Amino acid sequence: MKDFIITTSQSLTPDLENTALKLSEELNVPYINRNKKSLTQITNNPFVLVVTRQKLILKTPSGDFFFHPNMAQLRIKNLREGKKDFMVEAAALKKGDSFIDCTLGLGSDALVASYVTGREGEVVGIESIPVIALLTEMGFLQYPWPNERMRITAKHIKVMRMNHLEFLRTLPDRSFDVVYFDPMFRIPISTSKGISPLREICDANPMNFEAIIEAKRIARKRVVLKETRYSPEFERLGFDHFIGGTYSDFGYGYISIKEEI
Repeated sequence: MKDFIITTSQSLTPDLENTALKLSEELNVPYINRNKKSLTQITNNPFVLVVTRQKLILKTPSGDFFFHPNMAQLRIKNLREGKKDFMVEAAALKKGDSFIDCTLGLGSDALVASYVTGREGEVVGIESIPVIALLTEMGFLQYPWPNERMRITAKHIKVMRMNHLEFLRTLPDRSFDVVYFDPMFRIPISTSKGISPLREICDANPMNFEAIIEAKRIARKRVVLKETRYSPEFERLGFDHFIGGTYSDFGYGYISIKEEI
């Protein structure tokens, strides 16, 4: 993650400043008083976290980065209508299941998992980049969800700011039903322009095979990996089943723990 600074929108209020100061301390990054100036007047740093009344916005050279549920709401709508979701199918996800999203990002998959598993289930999202974890965690709570069900679905996700391998090592055997990975694709999908800012700040390292070993130890049902359709990562990491749409750029590999045992 690049170094960045924190400031507020130009229309400064005491509440905005207090929030910015709190986040500055929490993330251990500098706060600069906006004082009604433009961003270029207060800093030459291209990475700036701006606290506004509506949301947090991270300014990057590739564009603005902020929380948005992306396709999650449409996927949930499709599930309500009885349509399939390939991630849900790959994970064999059911109501009451427990689910770890090891690469949370903006939490689109975690939202779908939280909707499917419901209040009886458990969804944990792990994000190693603190500012991304912050944007997503606050987004879950502050986004103007269209209904109470979606608000509860988002609120039910527990966000943790840490390395997923470190977290997985702390868990006992067979403690979660599904362990899920959606790392940044090795080869970008050209149509996914909206995640360009995310590429500038995310952890772009390839998946560690040790994390898969830990995931297989922890999972009761399945370990799932999302990747581009013909990615060599599936074979390298031992994912021997594949689910995906015929015309989709990506798909889901999974390891069935019952078959492993």
